[in-house]
Amino acid sequence: MALDGILTPLGIFIELVVAALGFFLGGVRKKMYGYPIAIAFLLFAGFDVGSLMGLSSDLLAALNILAIVSALIAVWLLVKTETGTG
Repeated sequence: MALDGILTPLGIFIELVVAALGFFLGGVRKKMYGYPIAIAFLLFAGFDVGSLMGLSSDLLAALNILAIVSALIAVWLLVKTETGTG
């Protein structure tokens, strides 16, 4: 079995775990940056699953950009929280 046959499913699993932790941060810990973290990693997992399924490169690129924007929002919210400006 090729290494990517093991690593890609493992990566998807880890992305889903990070997404679950993001929802935990948002829902239980009331940290608003948790939600965009969760969304970003769900989109990254969707990107990986979509690439395995052979989705179009345009759709995969859109998923990637949405995930990156969501991660950017999460970092922005985290910085606002940690600097006391939000």
